[in-house]
Amino acid sequence: MKDIKIHEILQAFGEVTFNRGMDYFENGYVEMGVKKGNKLVGTVHGAAPAPYKVRVEITDEIYSKCTCPVGRMCKHGVALTLQWVNKKSTFSDADHIIASLKEKDKKELLNIVNLMVEEDPFLASKLMSSRELSESKVNLEAISRRINYSTHGFIDYYEVSGVVNELEDVKKIADNLKAGEYFKEASEIYLLMIEKGADIYGNTDDSSGLLGDVVMECVEDFCNCMEGARAEEKLDLIPRLIKIVENENYGLDTDDMLFAVASQDNMHLIEEELLTRIPQSGDRRSEYQREKLVNLLFYLYQGLNLHADALKVIVTLGFKNKNDYLRIANALMDEDRKKEAFGYVKEGVRLKEKGDYALDELYFKFLKQLPLEKWVDVKEDEVMEIALRLLDSRFDTKVFPLIKIVFMKLGRYNELIQAIKSECRVEVAIPLLLHDDHVEDAIERALTSSSLPSSLLIKVAMAARKKGKTADAVNLTLEALKDRWPIKISENFIELTKLLVETSDNKKLEEAIDQVRNVSAAKVLANALLTRDQEYTMRLLERLLKDLDLDEIKWYMKKLDAKYAIELSKSWISYTVNRSHVHYDDAIDIMGMLKEIMSKAKYRMYIQDFVTANKGKKKLLNKMEGIDLI
Repeated sequence: MKDIKIHEILQAFGEVTFNRGMDYFENGYVEMGVKKGNKLVGTVHGAAPAPYKVRVEITDEIYSKCTCPVGRMCKHGVALTLQWVNKKSTFSDADHIIASLKEKDKKELLNIVNLMVEEDPFLASKLMSSRELSESKVNLEAISRRINYSTHGFIDYYEVSGVVNELEDVKKIADNLKAGEYFKEASEIYLLMIEKGADIYGNTDDSSGLLGDVVMECVEDFCNCMEGARAEEKLDLIPRLIKIVENENYGLDTDDMLFAVASQDNMHLIEEELLTRIPQSGDRRSEYQREKLVNLLFYLYQGLNLHADALKVIVTLGFKNKNDYLRIANALMDEDRKKEAFGYVKEGVRLKEKGDYALDELYFKFLKQLPLEKWVDVKEDEVMEIALRLLDSRFDTKVFPLIKIVFMKLGRYNELIQAIKSECRVEVAIPLLLHDDHVEDAIERALTSSSLPSSLLIKVAMAARKKGKTADAVNLTLEALKDRWPIKISENFIELTKLLVETSDNKKLEEAIDQVRNVSAAKVLANALLTRDQEYTMRLLERLLKDLDLDEIKWYMKKLDAKYAIELSKSWISYTVNRSHVHYDDAIDIMGMLKEIMSKAKYRMYIQDFVTANKGKKKLLNKMEGIDLI
C-alpha cells in the first residue's frame, strides 16, 4: 500500500470531517483494523451502541465507506486512516494471513471455518449462498435466508447503512445474472429484495434514504428484466406484484412493476384482481387505498391506449370524489367527447373537498375556450368561489393567467384582485399581486402580516424600491432581517440591506443589529455597516464570533480601523483557543497579524495576560514559543 501523508487525508475528507476524525483517533475510538492490499477494514466506535464497520481504499485517491448514517467519507474513515498512518503495528495483515492459510491442510482449514461460523452465524448464510450459487445459476432459498437474516427486527437509524451494505451484496448477485442475460433468475432476486424491503420499511428509520434507494433500484432493474420476459412469465407474476403494490405506501415506485408486465392481453386479469381489492367504503385509510388502486387501474389502461376500457371501469366504480370526476373527464376527452367531459367537470368542482385541484384547473380551461353564451349552468359567483379556492391552494404562474382571462371575459377582474387581497393566504396573495403589478396592494398586505417568510418580504421590498417607495422597502427589509429561518443571500438582499443602512436613523439600525437572527443575513448587515459606523459593525461581530472562520477574521482585520481590528482579533482568539486544540493554529495565525498592528508595549502586555489566562494549554504555548509570539 502506498504511503499517505496527513495533508492528503485532510484534502480527501475536508477540514471539518478531518478534525472530527482526528478527535476520534486521538481518543482511541478505533477498535481494530485489518490491511488487505490497498484496503483498510476496521471497526470504529461512535454514537451507536455497537462500533461501525469502516472500509478505506487507498489508491491515487482516498475513499471510505462506513455503516454509520453518513455512509461515506465520514469521520470514522478519517480515524481508521490516521490509525494506519500512525500505528501500523495495530493492524492485522490479511495478505500474510491468506498466504499462511495456503500452507494449511483441509482439516485445519475446516476447523478454522467452523470456529468462525460459531462466532458469526451470519457467515454460514454467506457461505451457503456462495456454495449453492456455484452449483446452479441461483438458489433462491439460500438468498432468501440471507436477506431475512440481514433484515430481521426493527432497524434503527444507526443500523440502516450496515443492512443496506448486506443487501447491496445480494443485489450484486442479481446484477451479475442480469449482465449474463439470466433475466428470469435476476428478476426473482430483485423481487425477493423488493418484497422484503417494502415489508420492513415501516419498521425502519430510513431518514438517510439508503434503504429506499436500494429498493427503488431493484424495482428499476426488475422492470428492465421484464422487457424480454415471456407472456406466461408475466402472467404468473401479476398476483404477487399486486400484493406488493397494495401493501406498499411509502413511495418506493413498486407500481412501476405492474406497468412493466401489463399488456392488452393480460389487462383483464389485472383488472379482475384489482377490483377484488378496491374498498367500496370505510375509513380514511380505505379511501386512500381506493384512490391508489383506482388510479393505478385507470393509468394502466391509459398507458396501453385502452381508453374505452378505462372509461368503462371508471363508470363501474362510481363517483365519490373529485378525482373520480377528473378521471372520467380525461377518459372522455381522449375519446373526443368534450361536451360530456365538461358536464362531469362542472359536477365535480361543486364538491368542496381539499387536496388535488387538477379538476378545478380543467374547469377554467373549459371556461377559457367556451364563449359566454355557451356557459350553460355556470354561475358567476360559483366561478369566483372556485377561482379563490384554486388560487389559495398554491401560487402557480400558469394557473393565474388562465383564471385572469376568464374574469376579464366576465368584466370582473378588479373584483377578483380585491378578493385575492382580502381572502387568499398571504403567501399566495402577495406573489399573485406582484405578478400583475399590484405593488401597493402587495406592500399593504405584507406590512400587516406577522408570518411572511423573508423570501417574500425581499420580493415585495424590491418591488417597492423599483417603484420609488424607499421607506416601505426599508421597513420590509428590516422585517426580513428578523426572520430566524435561512435567508437566500441574493444581490437584491445585499442591495436592500445597503439601502437600509444608508437611509435609516440610529434607532432603526440598532433595531436591525439587535434583532437580526440569521447568521448569513447578519454578515451582510455587518459588511454594510462598515462604511456607516464601525462601532455598530463591532457590536454585531461580537455576536457572530462562533460563526466567523479564519478567512473572514482576516478580511475584517483589513477592513476595520486598527482599534476595532485589535478588539475583534482578541475576542476571536480567546474564543477559538477555548473551543478546541485543533483550532490552535488558526488562533496563532491571527496572533501573528495582531503582533504586526499593535505597538510592542501593548502587544507585550496582551501576551502576558494571555499566557496567564491560558497557562494550562501547554501545547498552545509551546507552539507560540516556537514561532516567537511569546
